[in-house]
Amino acid sequence: MKRFTNKVFFVAILSFIAVNSYANFSGKCGTNVMWDYDINRHILNISGSGPMYDYDTHLGMAPWWWEEKGELRTDIKTIIISEGVTTIGDLAFMELSSLTFIVIPNSVEKIGFGAFYGCHSLPYISIPNSVTTIYSQAFQECTALTYITLPNSVVKVSKSVFEDCTALKEIYYPRGLDISSANIPSSAKCIAYTPSSYTINVDQNIPLSKTKNGNTFVVIISNENYSKADEHISNVPFAINDGKIFHQYCLQTLGVSEENIRDEYDATIGKMKRLVNWVSEISSVYQNLNIIFYYSGHGIPDEDSHASYLLPIDGFPGDLSTCYKLEDLYATLGKLNNANIMLFLDACFSGSNRGDGTVVVNSRSALLKAKQGVPQGNMVAFSAAHGNESAYPYEEKQHGMFTFFLLKKIQDTKGELTLGELSNFISTSVKQQSLLRNDKKQEPSIIVSPQVQNQWQNWKLK
Repeated sequence: MKRFTNKVFFVAILSFIAVNSYANFSGKCGTNVMWDYDINRHILNISGSGPMYDYDTHLGMAPWWWEEKGELRTDIKTIIISEGVTTIGDLAFMELSSLTFIVIPNSVEKIGFGAFYGCHSLPYISIPNSVTTIYSQAFQECTALTYITLPNSVVKVSKSVFEDCTALKEIYYPRGLDISSANIPSSAKCIAYTPSSYTINVDQNIPLSKTKNGNTFVVIISNENYSKADEHISNVPFAINDGKIFHQYCLQTLGVSEENIRDEYDATIGKMKRLVNWVSEISSVYQNLNIIFYYSGHGIPDEDSHASYLLPIDGFPGDLSTCYKLEDLYATLGKLNNANIMLFLDACFSGSNRGDGTVVVNSRSALLKAKQGVPQGNMVAFSAAHGNESAYPYEEKQHGMFTFFLLKKIQDTKGELTLGELSNFISTSVKQQSLLRNDKKQEPSIIVSPQVQNQWQNWKLK
């Protein structure tokens, strides 16, 4: 780790880092701010009001940073900061090597010095439109960070904020903001936007449901990092962020209990099938269910039959026995006659990557018009694109375009909507934005089983 200089830290209270804090995996991290750690789900929760403490490599680090109780700093995968916290303290989340996802509320105004320094596994972060200042080295050496948007509330970006962020591809920032000292890698594209255009952020202001939705069960599969398993298969930008935020909407807006949600990120074929089996097991002991199945990742076609497949992280497009046939998924879920089943597939099945290019890097294969099959039973399937179209990302929003507008409609309606209303909104919005932003057509498809042809439009998510 580089030596931090040019900073004097004043820490008023250090007693909160005592060893007995670890016994309960909880304690104070601000005068009126508390922390607790869910060791089973690898989630660090920060709640309360006001600023977090600032930390110092010499005077005292954050309590979850120390090596007591199994080195929490290498175990934390998700951080959820609750509304009311106003600052992220200096070095608060430094070198959390497994961190992949964080929720920052609209109450946060400042991100402290070195707050996320050396978080090597963090691919995206959504900064709310309340943050005014990002202090030096806040994201330095976040070597997995690929895209970031600075909201128009930001007035100061200090030096070296993005130094050594070697994977950074694009940074969006409000026109007029000085980012010259942030040490943005020369390979990254810096895109200025007009502040008035920064009006939508589905990662923030996630509505809270006042009711619980105990009869809804959710499966979320988000496959992004294919190249780790096979360098010849392209990654899917933002797929993990898609799944993580969709999880939050199910939990907070749709009122689904945490224990009713199962998710896998970069899932193998075995894990994908296990999740589908879990749904079948749930159906055998519950009645009158809603099943939501969400997938973000690659889809591929059979070049001979044009049948559609979901591509697991360990699958290979040249051997379809390693993939999950969409018709098999329909058949398994279609047998659950006591449930209404809603599929949301942010994937295309033409052989293209999310955006331009193909699933297999440098492949010369032509894009195919895939057959997505017909759902069975009480089932509706929403898919990001038709036939031989591509499913595009919405880069400055850090989501797939299909997922972004799915979340946007749930956000706008607080989850109080029918599938008919959702269908009309997604179809219109994705078609319009794809043509405007990509000069290419992307039209979501809604495929309905014959059994519910006259009913599905009145189904509700909650």
